[in-house]
Amino acid sequence: MKKMYLLLVIFTIILLFSCSKTDKESISQPVVEETPVEEISLPETGEVSVIYVEGNVYYKQDENWEPVFIGDILTLGDEIKTEDGICELQFGERAVVRLDYNTVVAMERLVGSGGDMDARVGVSEGSLVAKVEKLVGNERFKVRTPTTTCGVRGTAFRVKTDKEGKTQLAVKEGAVRVIPAPIDMDVVKDKAEIAGEEMVALVAEIEDNAPLVLPDQEIKIEPEEAKQTAEVIAKVKAVVNSEAIKKANDNPEKKEILDKIEKQDMELVEPAEPVKAVESAVSENISVSRDEIKKSSVYFASVKEDINPISDEHKEALEAADEMKVYAAVEIEKEQKKPVAFLLEVEPRDSEIIINGIGKISGGKFQKLFDPGTSLSVSIRREGYIGQTLDIDLPDSGGKSIKVKLKKEEKPLMDIMLKAEPSDARIFINNKNVAQGEYTSKIKKGEKLSVRIEKEGYRTETLQLDVSNNISKKIVLVPEEKSLSIRLTVEPTEAEIYIGDELVGKGFAEISGKKGDSLNIEVKANGYQPERLSLELADNLPAEKKIVLKKQRESIKVKVSPEDAKIFLGKREVGTGEADIKPDSNNIELIVKRPGYAPHAFNLSETQEDIINVVLTPRPLVASKQIPGAKTFVRSIVGNRGTIIGVDKTGTIWAVSSEGRLLWSFPTKNNNNENILPVINKDRVYVSGPKEFVILDIISGAPVYRQDLTGKAAHIFGRHIVADENILLYPEDDRLLVLNASTGQKHREISLPESSRMSPAIINGYAYIVTERGKLLKISLKDNNIESVDTSLVQPVAISPVVKGDSLYVIDRRGTLMSLDTKSLSLSWKNKITGDLSSFTEPVVGEKIYIFNEHKIYAVSPADGKVSYTISGAAASPAITGSLLVYPSEDGKLKLCEQSSGATLAELYMGEAASAAPHARGEWIYVPTASGKIYIYNIAHYLK
Repeated sequence: MKKMYLLLVIFTIILLFSCSKTDKESISQPVVEETPVEEISLPETGEVSVIYVEGNVYYKQDENWEPVFIGDILTLGDEIKTEDGICELQFGERAVVRLDYNTVVAMERLVGSGGDMDARVGVSEGSLVAKVEKLVGNERFKVRTPTTTCGVRGTAFRVKTDKEGKTQLAVKEGAVRVIPAPIDMDVVKDKAEIAGEEMVALVAEIEDNAPLVLPDQEIKIEPEEAKQTAEVIAKVKAVVNSEAIKKANDNPEKKEILDKIEKQDMELVEPAEPVKAVESAVSENISVSRDEIKKSSVYFASVKEDINPISDEHKEALEAADEMKVYAAVEIEKEQKKPVAFLLEVEPRDSEIIINGIGKISGGKFQKLFDPGTSLSVSIRREGYIGQTLDIDLPDSGGKSIKVKLKKEEKPLMDIMLKAEPSDARIFINNKNVAQGEYTSKIKKGEKLSVRIEKEGYRTETLQLDVSNNISKKIVLVPEEKSLSIRLTVEPTEAEIYIGDELVGKGFAEISGKKGDSLNIEVKANGYQPERLSLELADNLPAEKKIVLKKQRESIKVKVSPEDAKIFLGKREVGTGEADIKPDSNNIELIVKRPGYAPHAFNLSETQEDIINVVLTPRPLVASKQIPGAKTFVRSIVGNRGTIIGVDKTGTIWAVSSEGRLLWSFPTKNNNNENILPVINKDRVYVSGPKEFVILDIISGAPVYRQDLTGKAAHIFGRHIVADENILLYPEDDRLLVLNASTGQKHREISLPESSRMSPAIINGYAYIVTERGKLLKISLKDNNIESVDTSLVQPVAISPVVKGDSLYVIDRRGTLMSLDTKSLSLSWKNKITGDLSSFTEPVVGEKIYIFNEHKIYAVSPADGKVSYTISGAAASPAITGSLLVYPSEDGKLKLCEQSSGATLAELYMGEAASAAPHARGEWIYVPTASGKIYIYNIAHYLK
């Protein structure tokens, strides 16, 4: 760096306002030094000059960081860093760059020949705003970060990067071409001209595919993206270099041009080490296929997807470009106007500087170019110091340097007088004992005092004082309350008296405390009921109190309803339904519990009855469990051996315990599904969908078998596998695969005479399925023999038939339900129940056959196929338990109905709608929701 030192004139004017002021005034006023400065030279082409400094800005010299001044000229390789400061650099007559706080940059290329500028700035961390005039001819201006190289022709933009190499670029005006790699393409382009048209086209393809960021846009480049593109460009650079050398060796004219390029390339400060390492490795093996390079060179075009509208942060930062100015020496000479310099340095350094009422400048330093004759109003403020306002007229040439040293504000002394009663009370100031009875002193205005007055037998007084004026204060201490006491006597005399957990007496106790205290007293003895009381210490406290304990009953009979509720004495179970209890003084807390009911607890000492009847209140909601990570559950949940299985929309299988505790989860490839039904058989879980079939161990969730599904093997619209003891039936369009139920291995296959999209049903060694043409097939699983009968059903859907007794029920897509005899295959009845099916779920068979469609449940008589009643507002298919029909409603409730009539017996609160059919296991009901919760109910009260 070349230092443009400020020329001091012969005299220094020290303004102390007036030599006629008094000594006291002179000492208290700020010191101002004013010095003229010589004319600041503007940078020529290929030069960089410092034209603005605010706060602490440094340049690196011999491994040391030295302060930067306006007018300093930067050279190739110079580094600049800002801490709490800001700096502006002018590049020739073409560009000005503003370095924000905590930014480090280096001059990586500074070339000026024939009036053309060729510059590159490297930013290792921090941010800058660049304003570049329209470049002409071969002029170049680039900004490089650890992950990008930005090339411009005339624009205003901002670059921000961090130590990890994450880079952001935002554009205010013009356009910026971004190469997502810290490699300068200019040298590569120059060598490509020598290497030939193929290399020129290859380099052009890279630049054309590179992201172009337009006004009011920004882009973010991640280090990993830059690494990939850097490897591509390094390969291209190596191949171009190799080809250029070959062509130059055969052509003296090209050899001379190449030598000139190589010389300029040597003047370029090298990029980051990781990129050099890539270039070196490629240079050693440049036999890479050109087609491969050309194909891979377009990879970084995907970075364009990261271009977004400009953020408020960048938009606000780019407002600085409106104030940034490029000083052109040619225009200045023509108009005979040269900017003048204004340099301001302030102590203390953390003083606030305001110039012409605009902005708050920190760091104690301000240096800027202004038009000749500019008038400035400078205000300097710092808490605890005397402020200063200067009116400054800048000269017509050169400039002006001003140093201001603020003087500390002298605070006046305030009179303090504190008087305490009693007069021998001790006075503490800021925890220091300063006086007894009375304290007087002089304290600086603005000080804060913590005052404490204390004396034995009196309540201590504390206060906080802000010394803003003279203070005179009297503090009167209040005597502490005398203690009160009472004599407590008890019968029997061996009874123990406790205050809290502390034993204070046996038979009698002297109890004392401060007025207003509340004491919790307990008296207890073996064979007697304990006595508890709360004793308030007040003026009307009697001198003595007697407590007589009652003898403990030998036995108490407890009867509870429901009769299977469990009875606990403390933590010990003592009976079910009823119990004879022998209470003792250490265990008198009785608790009655039963799932589906609110627990009931009471203290045996609170009743004198020999027989206690307890009726529990129904509370069917046992728990609502959020399954961690689960999304919307689909179709229906199922259960076996205390494990509940469900599948969510992402295709993940979830297993929870009967208490709602997550046991395991297993993700499958069946994402975005709406109607997958899990199947349980013994210790296996089966799930089939559009993309994958899996078999899992129900205890551990470990996969036993996995198979990708495509074409006819894929299961959609709720189609599913069917399990029966030791075999599985896997339905495909034109066949049934018979699989091992434990391992999933194929035993054999059964070809179907016609295509079917249904799931089969297995009853008594036969599989039943309906073809797409409406033909019911009865298939012997022993010898594959097939019987058939035409049903005239229209497009039977993927759900399977259901069976009750000897009757088989099947529904088609148009909502027609049919009943057939499984032995004779004869039609019992056929009836259209609803419109076209939109919910592909199996009919539910209980006292009636229940069809769910379009948020309605149709209850169909199994005798004649007629609809007995319809329930509206259902959120999912119902479940059957005992005589009850259980279904979730759209308004977030679980409804319990009589199967026979559909009459509602109870509406149980859920708070959100169910997303799939519930699972019923006796008196336990499990309901899944769209939020990934499972609600657990016990409805024992309603099953009586």
